[in-house]
Amino acid sequence: MKNKTADFLADCFEHYADTHRPYIYGTFGKVLTEALLLQKAKQYPSRLSPARVEYAKKHYIGKRTDDCVGGEKNVAWLPGNDPDADPIYDPKTDWSADTTFSKATVKGPVKTIPKRRGICVRYPGHTGVLVDPVNMIVVEFRGFDYGCVRTKLAERKWTDWFQHPLFDYSTPAPSPTPTPEVKTVQIDMYVLRKGDKREELIQSVKTLQACLDVYGYGLAIDGSFGGKTETALKDFQKKHGLTVDGVCGKNSWNALLK
Repeated sequence: MKNKTADFLADCFEHYADTHRPYIYGTFGKVLTEALLLQKAKQYPSRLSPARVEYAKKHYIGKRTDDCVGGEKNVAWLPGNDPDADPIYDPKTDWSADTTFSKATVKGPVKTIPKRRGICVRYPGHTGVLVDPVNMIVVEFRGFDYGCVRTKLAERKWTDWFQHPLFDYSTPAPSPTPTPEVKTVQIDMYVLRKGDKREELIQSVKTLQACLDVYGYGLAIDGSFGGKTETALKDFQKKHGLTVDGVCGKNSWNALLK
């Protein structure tokens, strides 16, 4: 019996985006241990390269992780209403993203998507959840390099929408609250490097640190470009095919702000 609403699904996914929950292919909200990580690496070697395994060992052990459809199963399998509780595995509903879509009885092409929180979107092999039908914002476990993030519906390659078969869509969705006007903030993309202490660069260094934190680096947002910031930036550059020099120039800024 469906005992969780579509709005609860959307609420949980917003929480996972806010807390930057990491992505590990084949997981569904359990706390990541080294044994679980190595099991998934053996099971899915094309998804978890040795470099990714080493990165996950340093940054994700002890955290709850999901993949795209794993996040949806995680919420469905929660024993209560705590989004960070330990999910109870249900082999009968352990479906892939494509199987979940095939089991949905209410669905359609993405151009006809209802403006309803908790509606799921998909393209072959991947899925996400519409959390803001006013601004058409989706939360998705996008991949290892991204984790759980918010994206604009129109900027991704979604092909279909569907009502997730494990959630209840019969409860009327609350009326959306109009989003206040957001002012555009100009980001000064200065070239930044370790040791920069000029007063006019402090805010740009803070922006750099905040951008890196979105990718799970856990930096203090203090405006000081020290060794930890440089190490995080180099790691980011390596993962994104950039020149690994620890200097935040145009290419690094563009990758961080994508």
